[in-house]
Amino acid sequence: MKYNFFKVVLLVLLSLKPTNAEDIKNDISSNSSVNFFIPLVTVDKQMHFVVGAGLSRLIAASTGSVLIGFAIATTIGGIKELVDKRTDGTQDINDFFATAFGALFVIPFI
Repeated sequence: MKYNFFKVVLLVLLSLKPTNAEDIKNDISSNSSVNFFIPLVTVDKQMHFVVGAGLSRLIAASTGSVLIGFAIATTIGGIKELVDKRTDGTQDINDFFATAFGALFVIPFI
């Protein structure tokens, strides 16, 4: 019952329109708003961090193991970058590190 919120969030995230780094860069350059939260980190890296943290938390809560949550979230981040390499996506090792740091960030809070 208490994990229904995470299931709903995951379903919403899965139903969103896929984006790539170029879409995000175009949105940022066309938008005059300023990112007040973390101005030195791009929105793309922030999204990778949040997804890594969310996946790690969700998997750790489902399996009961923080290590499994971290490992699976980091693996998914790596697979995403490999898919970007083989398709028309933008591969960036820093995206992988942002996802991994997000998954690592959650560990003390579980």
